[in-house]
Amino acid sequence: MPRSLFGGHLIASLIGLAFPHVGQTRFDDPAEAWMIAAVAVTLAAMMASRTLHSPAGANPVVIFLEHADWWFLAWPLLVGLVVLFTAQVVFERGMPARGAHGPD
Repeated sequence: MPRSLFGGHLIASLIGLAFPHVGQTRFDDPAEAWMIAAVAVTLAAMMASRTLHSPAGANPVVIFLEHADWWFLAWPLLVGLVVLFTAQVVFERGMPARGAHGPD
């Protein structure tokens, strides 16, 4: 899970930030076309790196709609990932061990 969670969101955010800041501003094409391309490249990059995390596929859309800058990597991305990972670890440690015998 950590590989897909952290890797998927990082890849998606980097691509999502690069497309509007490098591509769209340089070529002045419609934002929607660049947003669609960013999502497609994000999904392909996550599949190639084996970090597929489907909720991260929406990161480029959020970045485009919010006109996010590179600080997006620190807030909300990094903070959000730390909170999600911490909650998952706390939840898993609080669950009883799964044995071979279930409840009768």
